[in-house]
Amino acid sequence: MNLFAVLLSAAAVATSVATAAPLANTHSAVIHKVAITKPSHPAGHNTHAAISKWGRRIQGPTFNTSLIRLGAGEEEALERRGSAVLYNSDDLLYNAPVTLGNGQSFLLDLDTGSSDTWFRGPNCKSSDQSCGLSSQTKVNTADTTLKATSYTWSTLYGSGSVGGKVYTGPVAMAGLSATISLGVSTSETGFSGVGDGLMGLAYASISEIASAGASNTNWIDALKLSTNEFAFYLSRASGGDNGEVTVGGVDTSKYTGSISYIPLNSKTYWQMSWSGAKWASGSSSGALDGSVKSFIADTGTSLIILDNTSGAAINKAIGATYSSTYGAYTIPCSKSTSGPTVTLTINGVAYPLPAVSYVIPLSSTVCISGFTTGASSAGVGILGDVFLRQFYSIYDKANGRVGFATAVHP
Repeated sequence: MNLFAVLLSAAAVATSVATAAPLANTHSAVIHKVAITKPSHPAGHNTHAAISKWGRRIQGPTFNTSLIRLGAGEEEALERRGSAVLYNSDDLLYNAPVTLGNGQSFLLDLDTGSSDTWFRGPNCKSSDQSCGLSSQTKVNTADTTLKATSYTWSTLYGSGSVGGKVYTGPVAMAGLSATISLGVSTSETGFSGVGDGLMGLAYASISEIASAGASNTNWIDALKLSTNEFAFYLSRASGGDNGEVTVGGVDTSKYTGSISYIPLNSKTYWQMSWSGAKWASGSSSGALDGSVKSFIADTGTSLIILDNTSGAAINKAIGATYSSTYGAYTIPCSKSTSGPTVTLTINGVAYPLPAVSYVIPLSSTVCISGFTTGASSAGVGILGDVFLRQFYSIYDKANGRVGFATAVHP
C-alpha cells in the first residue's frame, strides 16, 4: 500500500522522498509532490481508512455563515460569504464537498499550491487504476448546465498527470457558486486512490486550463467577493473535529491572537520571501534562506519541505532519521509528547511547532517527521499541512498577502 503523504491529491508509488524539478511547458506545482512508501499493512491497522485518503464520503455541500467576519462590507448579504467542512483523513488529506452543475456532488482536494479545477470524467482511462473505483462519483456530462468547449488540457504533477476536456459550468462550495472553465478528466496516471478531483486555489496565472485557451478559470476570482480572501482551519485527527474553509472572510472562532501577514513576492503560487527566516530547536539553529529564497503556503502538501541542509539539520535535532523503507524521515512515536519544539521565524515572527504537530503516525508503531528535504532542487520551500494545522491561514487576494494566526483546536 503506497502512502502519498505530501501531494494530498494523489497516492503514488515511490521508493524515496524526492521533489521533481519543474516540468517543461507546465505551470503546475510539481515542486510539492513527494511520495512516502508504505511496504505492508501493519497488524491491527486499518490501512484503507488511514492510507487510501478517500475512505470517508459525504453527500452534498455543508456550509455555515454564522461565524464569518464580514469586515467593512457588513451591510452586504451573507450569501456572499460562507464556510465548508473539511474532512480530515489522518492528518494527510483534507476533502471538501463541492457541487458541480445541476446538483452533482463531489469531494475535492482543495489545493492552494495549484490552479486548475478538475473533476473525474465518465470516460477516464488509466493503466494504474487512477480513474477511481466504480463506486466513486464521476461527472455526468449530459447535465445541461455544463457546456463543452473546444479546448483540451493536461496538467503534470510530480505524482503523475491528468488531462481531458474543458467545460464551463457552475461550481458551488460553502454556499457560494460561480461559473468557471473546468477540466473533466479523460486520462489520469499516478492518482491511484484519489477521490473525485481537485480545486486549485493558487493564482490563475499558472493555470494550465487557462494556458489551453479557456477563460475564467479561477473560482475565487469568479465569485467577485467584496472581501476577497479565504481561509483554512485544518483540524487534528486526534481532536475529533473537522476542518473548515471559509470563503469571503475569516472565522474568528478558529484562531487566537493577532494575524501576522507576509506580502507575496509572486502572484503565481501563494509565494513569499524566506529572507531572514531561521529555525531553532533546543541548542540547535540555522538559517532557512540558504539555497532557497522563497516559500509557498500549500494546503495540498502534507509536510514542511525545506532545503536539504535545513531539513536534515532539523530532523537530526528532533531525533528523526531517514528511512529508505518509508521514503521519509521516521521518528519514534513517543516523541510526540517528549520531543522538542521547533520554532520557525519568518518575517520577524516566531512560529513554534510543538512535537505533537510534527510527529505524524502512519500506524501505532511507525511515525514520520513533519519536516523533509527537497526544496533545494525545487527552488522553493513549502509550508504544508504540518504548519497550516498549527496556524490558521488567510489568503488575502485583495492585498496580495498571506496571514497566519495560532489555530484554536479542541
